[in-house]
Amino acid sequence: MARYIIRTERNKTKLLIMVGKTEPLGMIDHDFILRNEKLPLHAQVKTPQGIAGYVETFYPAESSIRVYDKRREEVAYLGKSDTLRIDGVYVSLTKLSKKETISREEREKGKKLTERLERLGLSHSYWLDDLEFKGKVYCFTRKNDISTLVSVNTGIEPGVEELLRLLPLAISRRVFEQEFIRRFITF
Repeated sequence: MARYIIRTERNKTKLLIMVGKTEPLGMIDHDFILRNEKLPLHAQVKTPQGIAGYVETFYPAESSIRVYDKRREEVAYLGKSDTLRIDGVYVSLTKLSKKETISREEREKGKKLTERLERLGLSHSYWLDDLEFKGKVYCFTRKNDISTLVSVNTGIEPGVEELLRLLPLAISRRVFEQEFIRRFITF
């Protein structure tokens, strides 16, 4: 099971993998808060080896997040209605509120974990239960910073290629809650 942390703060999004210790995978030079950018927003996913992919958000006609690999082929799509498509295949996805997540985790793992999730600022979670994608994505918010803990089993080797496919879930709240700002800028 691969575990990742996506941390968005102060104009940067850091991509980390947890393998015994936390190691950097890459970074995006954007925090997905709209300022005066042209829409849609395009951002590169950078790694020490070069550009690993691209993220596009804030389409004027449709709120969505699209992620492309370095060959500019779409690897992930998330619509505002929580429609997730990975590598062209729709994936079963359940979005849970903070309260629902805590209730479910308390039943499965006990009170200690749920207290920790609350203390860290849990805002919501996604549960993937598909043939090829199984796992949990916990989203946390503190002031203007967001962090996401991703724990998944996929048929893809752990690393930036796998993380690109889950990136829309990590930044979804920040992107979709700016709908009113996006409308203001585009009209």
